[in-house]
Amino acid sequence: MKIAFLNAQNGIGITRGWWQYFTSGWKYILPHNSETIEQIGDWIRSVHPDIAVLTEIDGGSFRTGNKNQIDILTGKTGLHAQFFPTHAFGKILNQGNALLSRFPIEEPASIKLPGTGEPRFLGSATISIDQQRYTLYVTHLGLNAMRRRQQIAAIAKQLFLDRPTILAGDFNEKDDSALNPLRSMGLVET
Repeated sequence: MKIAFLNAQNGIGITRGWWQYFTSGWKYILPHNSETIEQIGDWIRSVHPDIAVLTEIDGGSFRTGNKNQIDILTGKTGLHAQFFPTHAFGKILNQGNALLSRFPIEEPASIKLPGTGEPRFLGSATISIDQQRYTLYVTHLGLNAMRRRQQIAAIAKQLFLDRPTILAGDFNEKDDSALNPLRSMGLVET
């Protein structure tokens, strides 16, 4: 199974380094074009994944000119999609995580993770491949180390490993040992 992961950064296009926040950071708030999301769609299509996992994707809001970035990606790739909103504020902000899959996505659910500040969630769904069901999870953990530990512990309590399971996302973690609670459950990094 081929899996792709990308933090889409809401299509703001910061890929070269921190200095780009000075020239492109305004896109976190003000409307901008969909060029970066279009490029992400082209990239996803070029790598032909069975599953693509995205964090920091916008479901359509003021800052994207009311363009749903997931719709742009599904139009480019032909994949099925499920959006998991994490941070919404009226029509101004509609940020979240998403799963794209060659296979229909079923049973979506969103579980709030502990923490303060920007809300963090664990999105889950299932797919079926040749009559085998898979559980997919997507998350984007916080920036504070203590909160991340709490979020990892909460994720470990939520995971059901009764069938093949994929957990992907942006863990914002440099300390490899912080993921040990997930490894102790039998999850293997690939």
